[in-house]
Amino acid sequence: MAYAQRYTEENEDRFEVDEQLLECLRDFHRDYSLEIAEMLDINASCLPEKNRRVQKIGGVIKFNQPLFFEVEFLKQTGDIPIYISLKEIDVDEYLDYINLNQILSNECI
Repeated sequence: MAYAQRYTEENEDRFEVDEQLLECLRDFHRDYSLEIAEMLDINASCLPEKNRRVQKIGGVIKFNQPLFFEVEFLKQTGDIPIYISLKEIDVDEYLDYINLNQILSNECI
């Protein structure tokens, strides 16, 4: 007797997160941490690929008090990104990332 398959379990990871990044997220207010996590998810497939090179990208959360931050990640060709670390930066450093066109956005283009 053959059984029909009722569902397919999909386990497609979009990215990996290092413990160091999770510890950094815990240091921020919960609202900021949730927004950062959402931005990392949205941008996972858009990040540039560079084999064996750790890269950095800037981001901002625009609440009443904006939070500028930098994320270190590794993304090999054809692989999912690994988010390594996160730190708060000042507005000047964020503007440098804008000039280099290395910022996280609210949508992956």
